[in-house]
Amino acid sequence: MEHPRNNTGYVRRFSEEDQDDFLNGIDWDKFKLVLRKSLPWILAIMLVTNAMAYIYIRYTKPIYESSSELKLDIKSEASLFGFNNMPENNTNFNNLSGEIELIKSRLFFNKVIKVLDLDVNYYVYGNILNDERYRNSPFKISYNIKNEAFFDKPFDINILSPQRFLMKYSMGEEEVAAEYAFNQTISTPDFDFVFVLTDKFEAGSASSNYYFTVNSERTLIEYLEENLNVQPKNLNANTIQIAFKDYNRYKARDLVNAIDTLYLEYTKEEKNKANAQKIAFLDEQLALTEGRLDQFEDYFEEFTIDNRTIDLQSDINKTIEQMQKLDSQKYELKTSLVDLDDIQQQINDSDSLSLIPLAFRNIPADIKAVLEELNKLNGTYKILLSSYNRNTYAVNRKKQEIAIMQSEIDEKLAAYRRQLARDIRSIDQRRVQLEKNFINLPSKSTEFSKSKRGYALYEEFFLSLMQKKNEFEIANAGTTTNFVILSSATLPADPIFPKSLIIIGIGAVSGIIFSLFFVGTRYLLHNKISSVTELEKITNAPVLGAVPYYNKGKNNYTRLVISKNPKSAISESLRSIRTNLEFMIHIKTQKLLSVTSTISGEGKTFVSVNLGAIIAASKIRTIIVDVDMRRPKIHLAFNEENSAKGVSTILIKKHTMLECIRKTSLEALDYIPAGPTPPNPSELILSPEFDLLLEKLKEHYDMIIFDTPPVGLVTDGILVMKKVDLPIYVVRADYSKRMFIKTLNKLQHTHQFNNIAVILNSLKNNNTYGYGGYGYGYYDYSQDEEQGDSWLSMFKGKK
Repeated sequence: MEHPRNNTGYVRRFSEEDQDDFLNGIDWDKFKLVLRKSLPWILAIMLVTNAMAYIYIRYTKPIYESSSELKLDIKSEASLFGFNNMPENNTNFNNLSGEIELIKSRLFFNKVIKVLDLDVNYYVYGNILNDERYRNSPFKISYNIKNEAFFDKPFDINILSPQRFLMKYSMGEEEVAAEYAFNQTISTPDFDFVFVLTDKFEAGSASSNYYFTVNSERTLIEYLEENLNVQPKNLNANTIQIAFKDYNRYKARDLVNAIDTLYLEYTKEEKNKANAQKIAFLDEQLALTEGRLDQFEDYFEEFTIDNRTIDLQSDINKTIEQMQKLDSQKYELKTSLVDLDDIQQQINDSDSLSLIPLAFRNIPADIKAVLEELNKLNGTYKILLSSYNRNTYAVNRKKQEIAIMQSEIDEKLAAYRRQLARDIRSIDQRRVQLEKNFINLPSKSTEFSKSKRGYALYEEFFLSLMQKKNEFEIANAGTTTNFVILSSATLPADPIFPKSLIIIGIGAVSGIIFSLFFVGTRYLLHNKISSVTELEKITNAPVLGAVPYYNKGKNNYTRLVISKNPKSAISESLRSIRTNLEFMIHIKTQKLLSVTSTISGEGKTFVSVNLGAIIAASKIRTIIVDVDMRRPKIHLAFNEENSAKGVSTILIKKHTMLECIRKTSLEALDYIPAGPTPPNPSELILSPEFDLLLEKLKEHYDMIIFDTPPVGLVTDGILVMKKVDLPIYVVRADYSKRMFIKTLNKLQHTHQFNNIAVILNSLKNNNTYGYGGYGYGYYDYSQDEEQGDSWLSMFKGKK
């Protein structure tokens, strides 16, 4: 895109709106410059953040996690033995939440602690991190803690030799240290210890400093609670994942395996607990019944031997038969009461959501129907629980229906229990009446009949007990938990924390973020002009060109360089500026130039000398006048001392112009030094003698260049600028601040220097945007001669 040019040169002019847009936006050229300058710092930041990430990974203790997957379910396989309708434990094994809470309960943790050897932890001291010696400790201890304050307390062990060791521990604010022998009983009022070396001990090992802690039950439970994680993995498949974290990968794996095994054993034990209790009760009743049967058999044997007959009268037989029938009825009623109690107990058991089918055998059809309806409600409730939260409306509504049904069943069972009690009392009354009929029968016959009846009842009862016991034992043997370990605990290869790639990524991202923050801060704080593009954006003054950076040291910066380096980038840039001057001034009538800057150090003297030299190379008679009488430097460019003759002495009429002119190594280039520093430079410039000096210079030279003082410090330069044809304002790249342009704009608006031009000095190669930095291998000096001839013809035309 080509930008508009003014009437004096090939330079862009920006409106106030364009400048506001720039100030409100991002200067990407400036940003790129700041970015390039910040590359070493960015590299340092990246190195620091990545080094911190590496140190964090190196000195952070890794945490490993081992996990297993279990499928939860239960089934009864007693039917494989040919038995149906076997009693089952109806605990809700499908409730994953309940099983998870069971595994995470303190009751279960206590079982884990009792099984695993976790009561003592052994550690080895490292240079920075300590490491647990799990199952590979060089020593073991047997202990008896008498004072609970010594639980969870570290005891330092320094193995001195295979026979002796040093033990240290803290007692309040004091440290207790003593030397003991292995296999020696160490007895104190607080503890008893016996230390034994293991096969893991290696004499002369690199580290012999260890410590151990005897863990309390509370500490172990908290350790398990903190590191154990149990969560459902697939609700439809009833699978859960058991995971455990620890600094030792082997310990994590062993704990998961132990928890899996204990959980399977525990669930199997809980499942068979009810049957085991019933079998124990049946064993007790069988023993008592068998004892009674033995007594009856002994009696029958003695009765037969003593009486040699067992033939009783028919009425006695009939009476006995009736009494037996009553007893059988009473037994059935009692059996119904037992079944009724079993049903009531199952209904009252909040964890049971179904009834044992065996209990439905001796109850009325209406109660059985209600119980079956309750089973259906419980089945529906279980299905709802597997799909909805307990607090949902559907679950609560079904729970209310179950409660109502249970209340109705309780009333029916209570009524049925009262009916059974009445029937039993009625049977008892009838039996008492029958027994009265035996008063007149022979005592022996009565006793024999009674014994025979009792024997028959006990025999039947004994057989019934044996049958039930066999059923429960077959249920125990045939019912197996279907909790399957789908994936056993594996030995973790990589730690779950810290994640090396993630930490390295965080380090890299942090480095990038800090680098961007650093670059952004430098961008915001960077208030120096860095490029021609930036300079053009913040001023309306035309830019003649840019002079590349001269890297010859600070002391040589005001030197005349183009005579020794005619092919350099500086020479090329000055030739470009010389060419642009043709568009800025009218050669026939305008031959006065002034060079100034805002402050000292921006290179105005360097530009004055070398610009004059490049013009003189075109055979244009050129003179450089040092009017910076406060800090003169022109003489330094030509390796000379400031003379006692100069501008100051000319203006006070002490010397003439011709007496003060000095020759240079270039044929067409002369200069007048500043001379002695006067007390009143401004007054001298305002004097008529200065105007007379200008007229004389015009008579002898084709181009006069004034090196003026910085206008940001004194007003001498402004006075000279008002008398010249073209004021040149020098801005030094990466040195001059943006606020200096306010001085330039002030000169334009306040002092009406509408023809002022700008040169950007000391522009480094990476800052160039179309100026300087040329890489030519040669230069055709005929260009200088041709241009000089053009300028000379103009001057001759004037003359």
